[in-house]
Parts: sequence; C-alpha cells; structure tokens
Amino acid sequence: MEPPIQAPRLRSAPERMALFFFCLSIIGFMAQAPVSMVAAGFESATGAPIHVVFVLIAAACLMTRPETIAWLIAGKGRETLAFTLLMLFMVAYWDASTWGWGLRKYMRSIQVIVGMVLYIVAFLLCRREDNLRTVLRVWLVMAGISGSISAMEIFLGVPVPWSVYSEGLRHKGGGLEYSPVPFSFSVACPTAIAATFVLSRARPYADPGRVLSMFTMIGGLAGTVASASRSGLLGIVAGSALGFLLVGRERRAIPVMTLGGIAAGLAAATGISRFVAKQGISGDARLYETWAAYFPIVLTNPMGAGPGLAPQKSLTLLKQAEIMLSIKVDPAVASRAFSIAPHNAWLTIGYAYGWVGLFCLFSVYTIVLLRGLLVLAPGSRLERGEKVLMSALVAGHVAYLGHSGFHNSSIFSGEMRAFIALAILTSVAITLSERAKARARAAQAQRIEDYHAADPRTGGMPAPNHSH
Repeated sequence: MEPPIQAPRLRSAPERMALFFFCLSIIGFMAQAPVSMVAAGFESATGAPIHVVFVLIAAACLMTRPETIAWLIAGKGRETLAFTLLMLFMVAYWDASTWGWGLRKYMRSIQVIVGMVLYIVAFLLCRREDNLRTVLRVWLVMAGISGSISAMEIFLGVPVPWSVYSEGLRHKGGGLEYSPVPFSFSVACPTAIAATFVLSRARPYADPGRVLSMFTMIGGLAGTVASASRSGLLGIVAGSALGFLLVGRERRAIPVMTLGGIAAGLAAATGISRFVAKQGISGDARLYETWAAYFPIVLTNPMGAGPGLAPQKSLTLLKQAEIMLSIKVDPAVASRAFSIAPHNAWLTIGYAYGWVGLFCLFSVYTIVLLRGLLVLAPGSRLERGEKVLMSALVAGHVAYLGHSGFHNSSIFSGEMRAFIALAILTSVAITLSERAKARARAAQAQRIEDYHAADPRTGGMPAPNHSH
C-alpha cells in the first residue's frame, strides 16, 4: 500500500508535529557546533544530541498514522533500509569485538539506527509537496547561513567561538561546524541543488523560492572557498554542472561571455582555496598516498579490520597485505598515510567493515542515483518543474559523492545529513514517477475515449452499446 499521489488538503495533527520536529532536527544537524554548545547540558544529561531527540519525536508522531505502518510493510523506497540493516549487523559485530559490551560502546550502531529512523521520517514527510517545500526551505536557509558565516570568518576576519581555529594562527572557515571538512560536506548538496534551481528557467516543483536559492548558492560557494575545501568545491561544481545538463531545455540561456566569467570565477576560487590552505593541491597526500597504503588492506580483509586507525595496527595489516599480494609499498608513503585518516569514505568503510561494508555503501548510493536518473529518462512525462527538482536532487547527490572522495564520513559512519539527502531524493523520485505514470494512464484513457467518441465518417467508430 502506497500513500496517494495527491496529498490530502490538510495535514493531520501528528504529521504537522512530525514536520515541526523534523525541521528542528535539520537545523540541529546543519548547525551542530553552536547547537552542541548551547545544549551541552542536555546532551550531558541524556547522552544524546538534542536534534537526535527531535528525530525520535518526529518518528513517534508518524507511527500513529496507518500509512506509516503500511509503508514499512510493503512500501517502495525501502532498499536503503535493507542495505543499512545488513550493514548494522557488521557495525554491531565490530562494536562488540572492538570495544566490548556496554551501551556507549555501541555508539556507531546506535548512530546507524538513528540514521534509519531519520530516513523513514524524511521519506514519508517529503511525499507531500507542501511538506517538501518546507523541508527544502529550512535546509537551504541553514546551508546559506552556514556558508555566509564561513565566508565572514575569513574575508571579514570575524571568528566564531566554536571553530577549532578560533584561537590559532592557522585559520579556515568552518561555518556552523567545528572544522572545514564537515562544514563543506554539509553545504555541498544543498548548494548544488540551489545552483540548479538558479540556472533553470522553470520554477521547480515544491519551489523554495528563487531568492532563497540564490542566497544559498552564493553563500555555500563562498563559504566553501573560505573553508579551503577543494573536495567540497569539486562536489559543488560537479553537481551543479550535472544539474545544468539534466534540466535540458529548462536551463537558462547563458551567453558565452558569462560562461567564461563563471570559468574564471571557479579558477579564482580554486586559487583562493589553495592560498587559504597554504598548500598546493599536488602536495596533498590524500590524492595518492592514502590509496597506496590503505587499499591493499581493504583488498586482503574481506570482513574488515574493525574501527580504529592506529598507525601500528595499519602497518601490521599492510605487511600482511604485501605478502598476500606480492607488492611493496614505500615505507615513507605508508608512514605518512597512516599518520592521518584515509580521508575517503570508501577507504574508511572498506578498512573497518570490509567488502560487505563497501557493497552496502555502493548499493545504496547507486540505487538511489539510478532511481533519480530513470525518472528523468526521455518520455517520462514529467512536468517542467518536476524535471527541474529531480535534476537538482540528482545534482546534490553527485555533490555528496564527489566530496566523499576526501571525507571519512558516510551514512554508515554517523553522517545524518547524507541520510536526509538520500531520503528526499528517493521519496521525490517515487512520487514523481507515480505522477508521471498517472498522467500516462489518463492520456491513454483519453485517447480511447476520443477514439470511441469520434464520428465514424472521420475514421473513428461509435462507442459500443451494451444496453441490450
């Protein structure tokens, strides 16, 4: 049983409450650093961030609706939950093997469970256009604010108390996060979505507003430059470029001179990024050395090596991998690589949870991406605004994937914002696919009706008479 394509005119009380608390949780996840500072007492007393509590309250509200139970039993879009459940067994096993017993020692497992609950809440709420519009507005507002704060930290010299660089000589923008890397991950997806909206002539389905989209695009891009996150910049550019291509005829006409200006601006942004980072791109060990050192370990440990990236543990595993694969990794390269984390979601999950973890992560990201692209396939009968929205969400997903190449976090390592993005993309893809199919059925029925109603002399035939 699936929720109807056309949403009821009025939201039920439980749904309104669920939407309210879900939006509060988005604010918390997008502003984790200041929220944690303000709600430190609550988190210390309960052992959970306040925005996680908001997610659980939203889920409890939705569980009072029969539609929620029906979807959990036989709804579409539950593939992410299935692979996440499989992954949960791996995470719980390694939590028990590595840390022993105790509730706090199962923190990673608990995070995965919260991610599943968050996915359910986001998916079900975003089936309605008005709910989706509210969620998009909150998400884009928080991304724009975070990006603007990151830009002010660097370009205006305004420090924020929660930044890890607030009292140091080395300084980068972190927005509403403690440090630049999680900041750029948090804004990459909504910035690419906003950029696709801005570059489109038609207004998207569940339109959050052109002014808001412009604010988020500019703020997110400026903040990412200030954070010196080249991977974040790469994700935004790759996602926005894909969104620009996917909207097709709905894209804005951009003169060649404007395209040249955009290219020059991106080149300047990359240069500023490098200047802020005080490091050339070619000098970043993550581009090669972490792959050279960690990938052999992933290949030779199909069940994973467990969480924890202690250098001595990694060196031991690398020596075993060298023997098994008959290879030799430069000790200097290995030493530098093991002094830092992999800074790559795929290597991090493969190292800790082996081939099973990689299979689950790859399956989730691929299925969601393909579902979005299939909805955009030619002949899908999407309306103009629906095509723009779907293109933007796919662009945001690609922005996350691009940034994941330089960031440890993923849906299986506690990154809740990725669960939100996956749920919205899946929910909208299913909803728009159903709407397109309904239009196709209606068009087919209309053609049949017109055929039977046509005058026989024009080539049609009268409708059959069954009265006798």
